Amino acid sequence: MLTRELTEEEIAEIHFENGREEGREEGRKEGRKPGRKEGLQQGEDHLGRLIQALMADNRLDDVKAASSDAEVRRRLYQEYRMEEEEATD
Repeated sequence: MLTRELTEEEIAEIHFENGREEGREEGRKEGRKPGRKEGLQQGEDHLGRLIQALMADNRLDDVKAASSDAEVRRRLYQEYRMEEEEATD
């Protein structure tokens, strides 16, 4: 195996690439936080609309079930035609 010392230019390029990758990762992390917050808000809004619809129909047992069972929520979103909102809201 042949080895040689790196030139200053090669060392600088390595540091540049490492810094660039660190910057990208930092940017991804910063972008995830607002995305998670936005997704959480959309989910809460979606569930709130479902609860309002159930309450208007006096379906208190379904409100209780939807609060703890994802499959029940999915079925109720379909019944109230809110399933499209789930993906696009």
